Amino acid sequence: MRRASEIIGRSPVSSRTRRLYHSLRRFLRGSNSRLLGALLRQSMVAHVALTGRLPTGAHRSFASTCQPIDPLADSGRGATIDIAVPFVEKDLPALGSVIAGILRSVRNPIGNFFLVTPGDESSSAPRFVSPGAQEEFEKILKDFPSLTVRFDREALGPELSLELLDGAQGPINGWLLQQVLKLSLARASTQAGTLIVDADTVLLSTKTWLTDGGVQLLQFGEAFHQPYMNHLKGFFNVSKGLGVSFVTHHQLMQSDVVNEMFPDTESLLAWLRFGGSDSAHKPSEYESYGSFLLARHPRRVQFGTWSNLWSPNLALVSAMATESKTTIPAMLPDYCSVSFHSHSQKDTIG
Repeated sequence: MRRASEIIGRSPVSSRTRRLYHSLRRFLRGSNSRLLGALLRQSMVAHVALTGRLPTGAHRSFASTCQPIDPLADSGRGATIDIAVPFVEKDLPALGSVIAGILRSVRNPIGNFFLVTPGDESSSAPRFVSPGAQEEFEKILKDFPSLTVRFDREALGPELSLELLDGAQGPINGWLLQQVLKLSLARASTQAGTLIVDADTVLLSTKTWLTDGGVQLLQFGEAFHQPYMNHLKGFFNVSKGLGVSFVTHHQLMQSDVVNEMFPDTESLLAWLRFGGSDSAHKPSEYESYGSFLLARHPRRVQFGTWSNLWSPNLALVSAMATESKTTIPAMLPDYCSVSFHSHSQKDTIG
């Protein structure tokens, strides 16, 4: 019988390879070993020192898998944090599962849980255009009544809204706008940290994200996008000592660190403008934060495994969960999160 992850995921592999891979993953997840994680990170540093080249993608992927799943578990519940999920209309099919995953898996006490979305012209309602979208959103709010809905103008504030939404050329690219929005939410939080979660990513594993002493979980994946590194080096004068990616579709951002990165609105705009149209320099909110934190405050970092599954089968997953009366975490015990990127979704269940 095929494993759920093989049906739900995007990369078919041989059954023997699949069994071996998941057996190893289950062992590594069960160990929750900081020592094993440190050894694999050192192996990547040694590879660069010996060869002058980045480790291969397989090496980086294995190192990510070997990081502990919940390295701050012995810290208990940890510090109170805010949650923020920026979303747009296309994210509605996954949004309920995203919210449920956060509430189920975050061990830290939650202060505020914000859903942030573009508002209509009066900013009194979400900017939805498809028939039934508002009704679908109202059902989500009924299922999760403790959430707070904020609109992008409110979250950005007047200065950023004027620059990014009301400029002569109209609103800026949505991919760039959501990055500034995430950083703005973390900067303005009254809690020690804000867990930002992309609206297409469902968290599956229970974790402590931030301790009372300011030590946080920082996950990494195997990707390495050079334009992000060029931007990071050019703007912050920070070089990556570890050839991995902090673009993990969700990330804890500590308020004081984000305010150190961007002490005022103009510095945040300067970070955005530094990328410009130059393909050699591209901003990334997750990469910038993770790399800055590691470079300037390494003692506030505990590395953890990302263990993310990319699935084009949201409709199939929803149907399987309903029919078997189970949850997505129960279906995917070998992963910490699953991402349902809207651009890759299949139209039908069959």
